[in-house]
Amino acid sequence: MSLNRRRPPPREPNDEEKNVIVAVRHCARELDDMLQGARRKAQVDAKLFAAKTAPSLFRAVEFYTDMYAKLKIKSRMALTRFFQRSRDLDEMVDAQEAIDETEECWKGFLVNLDADMKSTTSQRPLSSSVKGVGDYIELLDPRLIDCSNFEECSLHQTLSRFTSSLLIFHPAYLPDVAVRSRSSEISKVAADFYQLNVGFVVITWGPESAVRVWSKHLLKHLKWPVLWDRDNFFTSFLSFKRGCASLWASQMLDFCAYQSTTYKRSVQPLPTDIDWGTWNWVGGEVVIASPAVSRMLYKRELDARSQHVSEEKSDLSFLPKLPDTGSSSRICFIHRADNLADMAPPGSIYQASLVCYAISQNKSESEVVEEIRTHRRLATPPESGRLQYEDATGLYYDPETELHYDSRTGYFYDAARRTYYYWSAESHHYIPANELVRVQQAEAHRLRLEAAQQAALRAVREQEAARAAGARVVAQLAALRAEKDEYASYAYATCLFEPADDPIAAVHSSSSANIQESLRLLGGGTASNSVSVAATGAPSTIHDNSLFPPGCPPPPGV
Repeated sequence: MSLNRRRPPPREPNDEEKNVIVAVRHCARELDDMLQGARRKAQVDAKLFAAKTAPSLFRAVEFYTDMYAKLKIKSRMALTRFFQRSRDLDEMVDAQEAIDETEECWKGFLVNLDADMKSTTSQRPLSSSVKGVGDYIELLDPRLIDCSNFEECSLHQTLSRFTSSLLIFHPAYLPDVAVRSRSSEISKVAADFYQLNVGFVVITWGPESAVRVWSKHLLKHLKWPVLWDRDNFFTSFLSFKRGCASLWASQMLDFCAYQSTTYKRSVQPLPTDIDWGTWNWVGGEVVIASPAVSRMLYKRELDARSQHVSEEKSDLSFLPKLPDTGSSSRICFIHRADNLADMAPPGSIYQASLVCYAISQNKSESEVVEEIRTHRRLATPPESGRLQYEDATGLYYDPETELHYDSRTGYFYDAARRTYYYWSAESHHYIPANELVRVQQAEAHRLRLEAAQQAALRAVREQEAARAAGARVVAQLAALRAEKDEYASYAYATCLFEPADDPIAAVHSSSSANIQESLRLLGGGTASNSVSVAATGAPSTIHDNSLFPPGCPPPPGV
């Protein structure tokens, strides 16, 4: 006999789940209210709305920011995982469906708006076919503007020393958080990209006023070159996507919100004096090979095609012709973003760069990967956040590079190899510094010896000066004793003055001279005697007969 199992009662949400339900529903409700207002405005004049009013949709970033701040989560993916863990709660499922449906309606509204605009406005036809992998970019044309000094330059000048380069195309009329996010991702594996000799450059477009403000803000946060495509050449050449659905997608609003909340990347306000009907492209990312590597890739593909022809294979793709100029770079990877948040997979960028470097070194990709793995330790830049202080050694230890850092000298030390290193930002590598350390230690030893010698000479001079001063005091006391003035002699012996500061020095000198003259007239002896100082440094006297008359005892205290 089977027992009927009763369905367990519905679970009550805990406090954390209640906060998620309330925050998500509030965000969905705010988005829906803004969407309804936008629909009413677009029904009146779709063209005017797309050109002037649509930027008001960007205020929806505030709704997402408020939601992430309340929930203290880092991304939409984290919110999705939270939904999955609590899918047994009907209220949680309803909250997820509410925001998903609202965002889907948001997308449908923008797509329909773009369709209305295309039906009323004739789009400029593309001048050429859509570029793809295997096509070429001329590095000398067009001329670009370097946003650091607003002087003309070209991609060839900027990227000539790199094996491959990542070109990040981003409009100046949208927030720069996507570029800064990509820069942060690259910095995590910077050692690999430097070994692959990859260059990075940001190419932007838009009105000059917007470009100046945007580039100035961006250059504060990264060191890559920022170039302005003044003629807006690349947007049509590379067929980037455009329209309201790309500019104001809910994914872009969500992306800006959690970048601001989680990573504290400031989101700049949009420019107010531009025509959004004209400036409505979003960018993408392109990996290109250097001209030399491009020729090597072309030759390899020709050889592969020749082999396929000999094997009578018919599934051969079209091979673009190699340009005659020596400044053309082959497109190895291209990603056209659907919106600001749609970024290329990092693995695709890495793979394209790896292929270019392997071709340039005439090695297999696996060999290059093994070399990178071997040398990664000494190519990883130092970071203060990784350093761990060790009381036993008094040094800081970096577990990533297995090096000890001496904050007094600025050198890194590898205990296993007994080698000193210093970090070179230009070569992006730790440079052995044993010889440099030896030279510095020898120089420091020489300076210590010189300092000791100078100190010894200074001590000898001070000792000689003390001896001479003692002799002068003895002579002056003897002169006072000759005057039979024991009290003055005692006072002079206990209160010594420097000769220049002694107010009665002249009187003593004249009195001594008078006494000596009287003794001479009386027939006193003038035999010479000497005054000496004890070797220990304390003054001692051998009485000078020229100062003391025969039978005259030395003054008291001498």
